[in-house]
Amino acid sequence: MIYVGFVITIDEAIRLLKLNRYIKQNYYDTRPIQKSLEDKGSCLHFEYIDKGVCILGVPIRMDEPYSPVSDTIIQILLAKKVFLDEMKKQEADMSSVYLTWIEEEERLVENPEPYVISL
Repeated sequence: MIYVGFVITIDEAIRLLKLNRYIKQNYYDTRPIQKSLEDKGSCLHFEYIDKGVCILGVPIRMDEPYSPVSDTIIQILLAKKVFLDEMKKQEADMSSVYLTWIEEEERLVENPEPYVISL
């Protein structure tokens, strides 16, 4: 699966989406955040990966195991637009975001562009 978005912790998702009043932090349980996004009609997907790291992003579904590069690039750019539009609807403050990679320290990134994430 390919996503366009951010690799973050649950705490950072709660902060970014301003859900602190609504969700109690649970290190592994992404369901309250995903439900909150769904209740708001958002197409953003929130998924736990491993070791406290999650993906907040827009999934790109590839129907075939092989795809022309130009088609894939178009899908990625469309997903980027959807991600940025959805984050704006969620009133997320993306001026500084703590991005996380598995087994690495969080890094504060100013005005980050969405990433392409493959699992």
